[in-house]
Amino acid sequence: MVASKKMPGAISNRVFANWWTWAKGQNGDLIAAFTPHEDFGPGAEKQIVDAALKTAKDSVLGKSRGFYRIKTLAPNVCRVTLVAQGSLGGNFTKKAMAWAVKSQLVIVKELQDKYMRNGARVDAEMRRAFPPPPPRGSLTSEQARAVKGSWVELKSTSPFVSISLKYIEPEGKESSVALGKAKTTLDCSAKEAFAYQFATCGREKMRISEENGSPASFVFKEQTRHDFEVAHITKMPFPLTNREFLGRYLSFKEPAGDLVLVFEALPDSTKVDYGANLKVVRGKTTGVVRFKSINDDTQCEVTLVQHGDAGGFVPERVMVAKIPQALRGVADMRELFQRDEAIDGAKQSELAAIINTSKQPYLPDEVSLVDKVSAKFASLSIALPSSLRAKKTHSTFEKLDSPDPFVHMSVAFKEGSSNAIGRASTIVDAPIAEVAAWEMAKMSRENQKEHVAAGGLDRNLKKINDHQNIFHGVYDLSIPKFLPRQFVQMVIWKWVADKKELVVVADSIEHNSFPERKEYLRASSTVMIKYKQEADVGEIPQTKVTWTQEVDLGGVIPKLVQNRQVVGQLMYLSRMRKHFDRSMELDGKKRGELVELIKSHVRQRVEYSEKEEKIVAEGKTWFKAFDGLKSKDVDMRTPLTKGKVAHKKGDSGAWGWSTTTVRTSPEEAIAYLWDVKSRASIDHAILEREVDESPNGHNQLVYKKVRIASLITDRDFLSRMVWKKEGSGYLVVMTYPDEKNKKTPSEAVAHIVKLHKGLSQLSREYPWIVAFLEDAVHGRLSMAQAVPTKLDCVSEAEARQMGKSLSKALRARKTADAAVLQWKKQNPSMEALFEKYPWVEEMVETMGEELLKNAAWGLWFRVITGSGLSMVDLATDINVIFVYFGEEGQEGYGWMMLGMVLASMGLQLALVLVQNGKMGWGKLLREVLITVSGLKP
Repeated sequence: MVASKKMPGAISNRVFANWWTWAKGQNGDLIAAFTPHEDFGPGAEKQIVDAALKTAKDSVLGKSRGFYRIKTLAPNVCRVTLVAQGSLGGNFTKKAMAWAVKSQLVIVKELQDKYMRNGARVDAEMRRAFPPPPPRGSLTSEQARAVKGSWVELKSTSPFVSISLKYIEPEGKESSVALGKAKTTLDCSAKEAFAYQFATCGREKMRISEENGSPASFVFKEQTRHDFEVAHITKMPFPLTNREFLGRYLSFKEPAGDLVLVFEALPDSTKVDYGANLKVVRGKTTGVVRFKSINDDTQCEVTLVQHGDAGGFVPERVMVAKIPQALRGVADMRELFQRDEAIDGAKQSELAAIINTSKQPYLPDEVSLVDKVSAKFASLSIALPSSLRAKKTHSTFEKLDSPDPFVHMSVAFKEGSSNAIGRASTIVDAPIAEVAAWEMAKMSRENQKEHVAAGGLDRNLKKINDHQNIFHGVYDLSIPKFLPRQFVQMVIWKWVADKKELVVVADSIEHNSFPERKEYLRASSTVMIKYKQEADVGEIPQTKVTWTQEVDLGGVIPKLVQNRQVVGQLMYLSRMRKHFDRSMELDGKKRGELVELIKSHVRQRVEYSEKEEKIVAEGKTWFKAFDGLKSKDVDMRTPLTKGKVAHKKGDSGAWGWSTTTVRTSPEEAIAYLWDVKSRASIDHAILEREVDESPNGHNQLVYKKVRIASLITDRDFLSRMVWKKEGSGYLVVMTYPDEKNKKTPSEAVAHIVKLHKGLSQLSREYPWIVAFLEDAVHGRLSMAQAVPTKLDCVSEAEARQMGKSLSKALRARKTADAAVLQWKKQNPSMEALFEKYPWVEEMVETMGEELLKNAAWGLWFRVITGSGLSMVDLATDINVIFVYFGEEGQEGYGWMMLGMVLASMGLQLALVLVQNGKMGWGKLLREVLITVSGLKP
């Protein structure tokens, strides 16, 4: 083989002429060797070489020799080793010769790049082909010394891996000696786990080594597949020097069947060439890894004991901090081989079958506990009448801001107690038994991981029978100086209401298996979970889950902290909902129906009204109108989407524009926008949403109530949506405010009464309720008097009079519940109605709260009061300034007061300029005058 190689700079190119041959060794390795042609004597090939030198002008003949060893590791994996020697001819420095040899060795990297495949698949093939270790004796005295002794538990980042530490008495010149142990169970055979651990240069191992910042990690000498030597450099924290570990790895199989891997430090005289000068300190490590097969070899128990001598002086805290990292390999193995979902699913299916089919015999004590907890929470309701609240004999729930819009949360505090009672409810896309089994599986792998992630320190379960368990949990409150809280509860499940409702109760108890510990503070908790079967949505079963919990954390806990803890506990329901969530399936089915409707609409060439055509035409002009405005780019948090915002001079609104590429059909994109009640469109900021009317398939009127900000009143949006397919093939959707079709209060009341089952039934029993609601929602102030008529004798006129008098009561009180309490005392018929239907009182109070926020008389009162107080404050400040300047020696206070007033006024004017700078000089000047006069608070 003759090859020409281009040389750098002014150096003449080189021609290499080699003989190549290959053979298969006795051990199955393939050997390929090459040597200069003259080693076989002159022959016809000389003519070929001379011709090559003549063709490649000014070239020089070089020499190279070497051999490749190709060793099979798995059916599609091999190790290639190249040893080469080269001569460029002429006189060259050592660096130039090293460069020449290095350029030859690049072929090995090119081979790896050419045949590179997925690292995880290659590692799996290597594990399957890994030969079993040879049988050998037991541990050496040094290894036995490392294994024995007492251990101190360390905090593990995984609930499935236990980590412990101990120090052993140093021998000879050993220093900084520490011993670490890690133990876990893997979801694979002992042979497969053993092969993974022994493959020190596997793709996964090399990735982990790089992530840990290791400068080097490789096998530098191999006797057999079960006996080799490894060099590894561990990165140490500044200012410590990196540590070099040189070790020999041996493996064997014990008579009992356990697979054992031992590693020990090489002598100090052993040297390794890293190809660079690395400043390191030699450390030593000795260890044993035992793989014990369990459960018919479907799983294995892995125990790693590692004895480390970091060399030099290393602080104890650094040694302790490094031990979990050194033992991390066990956790990495567990993550690689874990089958958490499959194992959890199998156990939960077994429990679900028991819940569904088995008949459970309950002892009197168990039934008593279920009844006791149920009665405890039965009196609590979100819709309690004010009369009960006034007597302070019950607790009422206050709505909490839920991080999950699908989960409704509330909290209550018992009178005279700091204990928080939290309640959450949601709909889960699964049958009762499956949902309950998921929650009852306290020790499932998923729940254990979440427990640790939420600050859990310990978690145990003792099974009493199929329907009763004793649960033990320890939680860190993440509050400085506060001890972790320890809970011990008896948990029981029981069917009620002909197996259409399942109740799970949990109450704090004392149990010998889980005694109190001084490092924890014993807390108590009572929980009731109701699972109620709801109507299926399509073919997907629905379960309503209501979680009520009273917690006594012990000690003195502020209410704010209690609320935070309650929200965190109730978010468990959000995790439950997400585990079974089938929203994509539900929304996808609805979108599919809408896509077919849109296509059918287009095929049938449905006529658009003149108004609808005008709406679409106006929407298309907006794209051109935006181009004429000065816009500013908006960060859309993704490079795939671009956005702009623009303001038109003199306009209080803003224009927005955005574009992106959606990987779906135009019809499906329209369907996604059109389905405003889909789960995907639910947002934390959207409080209400409804399609008020849909005259045809391309036109609908949509109502939304949106949360804006904590200091700004919520906003209502009533929008008309129209879509159309244009002749050029694209689809357009137009959304615009449709205030003309906004319902009057009377129309809105009639619409709500028709949709609401409770109100609809109430209106049939008391027809005058509609008239009452109509005048109540108007919110007009009037001189209407109280109505003493009994409930069964109220007329429509009297109902309207009571509705008008509600605003009067609201105007006279600071809060809605206080106003409703006074108002119903003046109207006995309403007091009787509230006693008969408590939810009506809650509805009237909610109406009162909205009226206080949005009624014109409420706004006038707030504006006039605020402006008056602001002007009085400004006037008194000016008066005080004059007083200070009028008295000798007080001028300094006057200047200070004046500076404060001017600074405040300047800040307000700056805000006015920012808010109204683009609204034109007329509006800006008006806002400035309002601010300077003190009318704006």
